[in-house]
Amino acid sequence: MNELPDKLRGVKDGPVSELTKLKALWNKWPDEERQKLLSWREEIEPKPVTNAEIRARIKKYYGISLVRDGQLSEFWSWCSSRRADDALNDFMAARQQAVIDAHPDWDRDQIRDAMIKEWYAVAHATGDAELGLKVAATDLKDKEGGRDERRIAILEKKAAAYDRAQAAINEAKNSKGGITPETLTKIERELKLL
Repeated sequence: MNELPDKLRGVKDGPVSELTKLKALWNKWPDEERQKLLSWREEIEPKPVTNAEIRARIKKYYGISLVRDGQLSEFWSWCSSRRADDALNDFMAARQQAVIDAHPDWDRDQIRDAMIKEWYAVAHATGDAELGLKVAATDLKDKEGGRDERRIAILEKKAAAYDRAQAAINEAKNSKGGITPETLTKIERELKLL
């Protein structure tokens, strides 16, 4: 639950927009490359850099052609949102480590529950309904996964009990004395587990 999704929007089975390509590059870049691009926006010497000049640099250095200022504005907004998400993820990772350090006796589920509550609190405090939905979806998915694990454990236990009962029946069939009261008790005990 430490990471917000990196999913990019794009057209299914169609061409990927230039803006989407730039976002995909951004996600792959190291911090130095990101800072280089962000610094272009801040240049004021000898004169402020225009959006057209920044778009030309993006085309020159990265081969991505943003044709409208609106695309660049949308990219800057997206970058700002991503940086805020990254800062929140870093903060929550530190919080998770603090919970682990404060409660070394807690198991994975207890730590997970504590972190889910903290993510819900962050979503509520920031008014981020989308984050709240992501937390709820993750919580539900984890709980369903736990149910599946329990179902598998029960089925394995039943299969083992069935195998033991079947072995007792086969043993009784192969013995000279037939089914003894002890064998019947053993079979009944195994069948009760089913």
